[in-house]
Amino acid sequence: RTLGTYGYRTYEYQARMSSTATTATGSGSNTSGNSSSLFSFINNSQTEIDFEKEGGNDQTIYQTTWVNPDPTKDPTWPDDRTYTTANVPTSSTAFHHYRYVWQASKVDFYVDGVLTGTHTTHVPSVTSYVMLNQWGANNPNWGGLATIGTTRYMYVDWLRYTAPGETPVEKTPADTIAPVVSISSPINGASIGNSTNITASATDNIGVTKMEIYIDGVLKKSTTTGSISYSWKSRNVARGTHTILVKAYDAISNIGTSSVTVNK
Repeated sequence: RTLGTYGYRTYEYQARMSSTATTATGSGSNTSGNSSSLFSFINNSQTEIDFEKEGGNDQTIYQTTWVNPDPTKDPTWPDDRTYTTANVPTSSTAFHHYRYVWQASKVDFYVDGVLTGTHTTHVPSVTSYVMLNQWGANNPNWGGLATIGTTRYMYVDWLRYTAPGETPVEKTPADTIAPVVSISSPINGASIGNSTNITASATDNIGVTKMEIYIDGVLKKSTTTGSISYSWKSRNVARGTHTILVKAYDAISNIGTSSVTVNK
């Protein structure tokens, strides 16, 4: 939550909504029993503007505005709320750009630059805090029934708000592309002798920052360039199949790999 309160302006963030993925670009899925959101909020929904994703529905982003005329009491629906929806079936598996523009007469909602809703009723006027949140639920009508023991993650690349008349600073999209690794020697299935030369290279859309060679799971060499070589003294290794794995990293630790098996 922000320390101060803010009023009419543009609010936006790039995020991957709640999922079981343990990394920002890893595999994972939506699960029942949660809600994740960007919203403006104060005083028991005296002002509330939401982008919300709930665990009971993997397709829909809810776009909501609330104006509670008496914050000493809980708001009611539909008297105090207007909502629209956006179809975003990959909200839990990919990053998307969410934006709402709060003006005195309306609130416009956008997903990935496309207008997905305009609210001209229940338009708040009281300045409010900006919040990013993920919380558990156990309600078949909102969030879905709890899935006990499931760890969920929400990833936010960036958040910004722009006052009327200001020019936003454009953000660089998240780099989700892993390096591509190529092992030039030995080839897969090769028979090895007393000494084996291992050579590999990697490319990346931004740049390779580190490469590593592993033999049967043991790290043998590391470099900070886009190429690597290692002279493996394979004379005394056990007979049978052995695995050579090469990893390449970029600046934000996207990892690309390639492997071959060889026979002694």
